[in-house]
Amino acid sequence: MGKYDAITKYIPVIKAMKADEYYVMPGDVNNNALRPSPVLDELIMAIIDFSNCMKESKDDFLWYKRVLEENGIDPKLSSLQEVDVSNLDAKCVLGMMNEAISRERFGEGTLLNYFTKGCFQRWLDRLEEINSNDEP
Repeated sequence: MGKYDAITKYIPVIKAMKADEYYVMPGDVNNNALRPSPVLDELIMAIIDFSNCMKESKDDFLWYKRVLEENGIDPKLSSLQEVDVSNLDAKCVLGMMNEAISRERFGEGTLLNYFTKGCFQRWLDRLEEINSNDEP
């Protein structure tokens, strides 16, 4: 079992999803905000939970911004989409995922954009590759 299996187990599910299945409308007719599908919501929570181990201290909430900066990655939306992850380590890939998740707070639909552009798929594939390289 690989170190990142808690997150990479979602790869087949995401590959099978169509773009219009990523987000759902809530049942409340007075609330027209899109919400992540239950599967994506579960993945997002798994990423956040797993990433908590990357913090240098329990109060280090922005660890991922530091990691991106150390790797010369500009956390702007388009920049994250264009990063070649083939040589990045897991901490940096998780940092990119966390940055994408945090950006949703400031712009509804940001996560949907990352999913439809295949970013999360690329990032998860890279973690799976790291998993397979770490196994004996």
